[in-house]
Amino acid sequence: MQYRRDIDGLRTVAVVPVVIYHAGYGLFPGGFVGVDIFFVISGYLITKLIAEQIEGGAFSFTQFYVRRVRRLLPALVGVSAFTFWLSWTYFSPQDFTEYLYSLIGMLTFSNNFVFLWQADYFAEASATKPLLHTWSLAVEEQFYLIVPALLFFMIRRAGRDLAIKVFAIIGAISFLAAMILMDNDMAAQAFFNSGVRFWEMIVGSLIALGSLSARTPAQATALRWGGLAMIAYAVLAFDHDTAFPGLTAVLPVLGTAAIICAGPIGSDLIKQALETRLFVYIGKISYSLYLWHWPLLVACHFLAPGEFWAPMIAVVLSFGAASVSYHLIETPLRFGPVLKTPVRAFSFLAVVSLSGLGPALYLHQADAANSRFSGDRALAMQLLDTKEAQKTWRWERDACEDRIPGLPRNLSSCLTIASPDDPTILIIGDSHGQHLLHGIQQRWTEANVIGIMGGGCKPIRGWTEDRDNCDIIREFLFETYAGWDQVDVVVVAFRTNEKHVDGLIDTVNWLREKDGPKVVVIGSLPEYDPPFDDFFTASATSSFQEIAEAAQNNLSDRPSEVSKQIRDMLPRDVVFIESIEIVCSNSNCRVFDRQNRPIILDYGHLTPPGSIWFVSQWPNLLSGE
Repeated sequence: MQYRRDIDGLRTVAVVPVVIYHAGYGLFPGGFVGVDIFFVISGYLITKLIAEQIEGGAFSFTQFYVRRVRRLLPALVGVSAFTFWLSWTYFSPQDFTEYLYSLIGMLTFSNNFVFLWQADYFAEASATKPLLHTWSLAVEEQFYLIVPALLFFMIRRAGRDLAIKVFAIIGAISFLAAMILMDNDMAAQAFFNSGVRFWEMIVGSLIALGSLSARTPAQATALRWGGLAMIAYAVLAFDHDTAFPGLTAVLPVLGTAAIICAGPIGSDLIKQALETRLFVYIGKISYSLYLWHWPLLVACHFLAPGEFWAPMIAVVLSFGAASVSYHLIETPLRFGPVLKTPVRAFSFLAVVSLSGLGPALYLHQADAANSRFSGDRALAMQLLDTKEAQKTWRWERDACEDRIPGLPRNLSSCLTIASPDDPTILIIGDSHGQHLLHGIQQRWTEANVIGIMGGGCKPIRGWTEDRDNCDIIREFLFETYAGWDQVDVVVVAFRTNEKHVDGLIDTVNWLREKDGPKVVVIGSLPEYDPPFDDFFTASATSSFQEIAEAAQNNLSDRPSEVSKQIRDMLPRDVVFIESIEIVCSNSNCRVFDRQNRPIILDYGHLTPPGSIWFVSQWPNLLSGE
């Protein structure tokens, strides 16, 4: 297969936006599309190589997978060791356990499904997932478990024409599936599921199988400029709020396809740039650069929390680590004699896999994540376990018979009034309403506590900019719910910013018209970056007092101005609880109670003891105070 310098240069166009996007400076808000560029390039190169070898009678399944081992595995070893050290040293038990799952997923090339199960790619929690970026390697390798056999069967049986038709059908089905998932608000499935990302690699495969290429320099120039324009638009105009992938992914995919189809002919400005020594070199080290940049950015999140310069240093170190990896590890093992034979290559695969899988499974089984801590620190880590804390945000499955129809049972909505003669408190809100449930239930044990809540769901009339199921919750709250005559107090609690103020006031006035319930609005709590649980875990040698003092430097938001605006606009008969005044005094905000138990969970939620303490500071909502 003829080497093309411009494709190595195109790899630079893919990897640099990804790295800059992850650094978080906003220069390339759509830089995540670099992964889609890689998918098309990979589909093109691998399919072209396999097809040519099959037609020449030189294809071997064994040699194909030997090349994949030599290409992928050497660079992964160092990254795996580094991320293990980072996670063991700085992660909370919950995050370390999830890291072990991701290590197993990386070594088995199934991390796309691991992260589909764990979290959203764009979620804040991704800062504690140093192997998150390896989801794309898993997608590629799953593609290459299927493609060689398909191509071998079809080309040997009926030539390229059959392969083109079958690949086109598979690609169309894959793309259609992505569109259906996006239309049904299943973006995580569309993002991580390999079957609905295959179409992007198939675009590259179809170019290779059809030998699509420009015939004249003018055609090549038009394709390159048009392709670069599509990629540039996606990189600069998309952001984490863009509905992606699906239809939006067509832009970077077709842009990449156009540049590949331009072929090696012509000598326009774009081709000259792609073939410069710098672009080609970065393209050659792009695999290692992609592997190293994210773990190093995660490391700076712990080693220099909140420092503006830290991601810059991480990016610089990424290029250095990639260069060292390429010259001292990748190239010698990929092209040298060490892994040349199938026996050596597959033995290396077995050793690396067992060296990672064995310890990961043992540490998980031995609960090593929790054994790193003892005494008050162990108790604190238990309270900072997000999944455990969230259990207090929900009603027990058997304690609630009346829920919002059409919603999963694990959402924090419950309308069961066990004692009609007792007062009833209704909580409406997002997760910042959910974390109050424990405290309210403990404070007013004599009351029925019910809720219409959902994580990320704003209880604002007319609001639509949030998560799946939120419209169902709002429709029920504002149009269907008929139990207002049984409600004595409505507590409105959600994470607010200036965009929510007018809608909140409108919603409060709507609630006041219900003629009966007292309306109580809870102001937003202070927020931390990095999240408090990450900061606490990273401060392994610090005292609780030192952690409390240092936490003040990590305050990312004290929403005093928004709270003041809300308080000034609320009607006088509405109770407003200023959270900042409860939690913070002067410049210090409380993060522990008197027993050194954390009251802050992550960026700004409450732990169970925090919920009890915070609600205990409120006036008595049932006495008219």
